[in-house]
Amino acid sequence: MKNILKYVVTFILMIIVFCILLTVTSLIPRDALTKKVKESSEILCGQHNSRIIIINGRATKFDNYSDALMINTAYSIDDTDPFCSSMLARKNYIKGKTEVIYPDTTGELKSSSKYKEVNQVGDLRDTVNNDTTESFEYARYWHGYLVFLRPLLALFNISQIRAILVVILLILSIILIYMIYKKINLGTAIIFFCGLLMCDYFYIGLSTQGAPVFLITMISSILILSRNIKDKGLLFLIIGGLTSFTDLLTVPMLTLGVPLLIYGLLQNKNKYNIKKLFIEMFKYCVMWGIGYFGVFLIKWILVDLLFNRGLIQTSISQFSYRSTTTTNISIDNLLELIQFILKPLSISLIVLSLLTIIKIIKFKDIKNVKLNIKEISIYFFIELLVLLWIIVLRQHFFQHMFFTYRYTFLICVCIFLIIYNLFKTEYNEEKKIY
Repeated sequence: MKNILKYVVTFILMIIVFCILLTVTSLIPRDALTKKVKESSEILCGQHNSRIIIINGRATKFDNYSDALMINTAYSIDDTDPFCSSMLARKNYIKGKTEVIYPDTTGELKSSSKYKEVNQVGDLRDTVNNDTTESFEYARYWHGYLVFLRPLLALFNISQIRAILVVILLILSIILIYMIYKKINLGTAIIFFCGLLMCDYFYIGLSTQGAPVFLITMISSILILSRNIKDKGLLFLIIGGLTSFTDLLTVPMLTLGVPLLIYGLLQNKNKYNIKKLFIEMFKYCVMWGIGYFGVFLIKWILVDLLFNRGLIQTSISQFSYRSTTTTNISIDNLLELIQFILKPLSISLIVLSLLTIIKIIKFKDIKNVKLNIKEISIYFFIELLVLLWIIVLRQHFFQHMFFTYRYTFLICVCIFLIIYNLFKTEYNEEKKIY
């Protein structure tokens, strides 16, 4: 009962803190953001809604569409009514000039009627130049990124913010890989590094849209590796809540799967009881789910109770829309996914082969070798979680594959770990390297 009460209190405190943070940062005057938002608008207009960069010999698209939407939402906040404005999350809003406000609806977010197609970059340019009269609410999400984005936009433009994100993500990756090497082993650290290469991790900061999920993933994984967190169920509840608060449905399962994988690797090294480990991992999945979906639900309830938007029904309809096959899922879709990861996958497979050969050569004193079914079963479990998420939200996955392909990080790392740890070996502990 004490644990349940602790989790309930933590969940309630999360909601209160989220509301306070959004309200406080929404008090920043719009004028304080104008200069950097104009600069950002010019930069994004030059790059258009999609920015193409050649990475590993292939064209990779970055999501200026969402970056423009996020900046537009940050700029459209009415600092004279901060709580309402942050809850309804309007874009294109200009106080005293906006003539019509469209509530959140099922499907893709709309643009001004002047555009034939969705044009978030154009909407941002119009908003910062006071050249639009139509506003659109995007209340289904918390838009917790505003807590960081609004203060940053008072000081930096989008290019400078992206540079900051790249540096932060790079530092976190170095810390994570080093801790995996120290706490687990070198082979696993190399596999994780290959996984980061495969999902273009070191370029993620070039799109602010994808950064929150990876920041949460890396920081929470580092916390688990530090072994300073006693109540990991509580940690996963908070991770789920933070993901729901900051993310716009990019690759949220990474914030569950990667820390869960790190925990499983640590326990495997300590020869933890596999049955007990699965029970704990299932518990952490439940806690993450309560945090993630619970925080979403509270947002919808708050908006419906306070502003009468019918958001619960809209959000349920949106879930149904995202889980349909309105986007054709075909061989072409699968080939496109393979193209995203083919070259880094081949490089990673070469590295994995070398690791395995080194492992075999290194341990000439192996007493016996046997299938390591129990320990590698956790990797299958995490693979299954990701695949189930993709199947349920298949429309979203295939429509937005230019960023949802990053789920391959977790999928491929698990596959590599299965291959690398397929056989259980016994050897002298003092000679253990891999």
